Amino acid sequence: MPKKSKINLSDRALLKLAEFTISVIASAEAVKEAKDLPEKQRKAVEDMHSTYLYTFEQIQDVVFPLDCTQADVDTAMNNLAATIDKSDVAKEAVEKVKKEILETAAAM
Repeated sequence: MPKKSKINLSDRALLKLAEFTISVIASAEAVKEAKDLPEKQRKAVEDMHSTYLYTFEQIQDVVFPLDCTQADVDTAMNNLAATIDKSDVAKEAVEKVKKEILETAAAM
């Protein structure tokens, strides 16, 4: 059972965080799958992952209150990741984003 988070985020903040969590997971999976692609396409996938990761980190900086600890943030993010992992809709979203990333890279 996930630990209870001390952080109470608005629905909008949680939705944006979930959206980018899905994008980061999908782009990380795409990087793994892109290892056999030509260098230009592999680099494009890696660059997209870096962009998603950077944006995700920026969103975390804005979403979480300044007075929360790293442990609080980690607990909230672990709970979010566990929720995504259990959700068929979220898994479908991860697959869709991963497919879009790989298709975008293949078109380059």
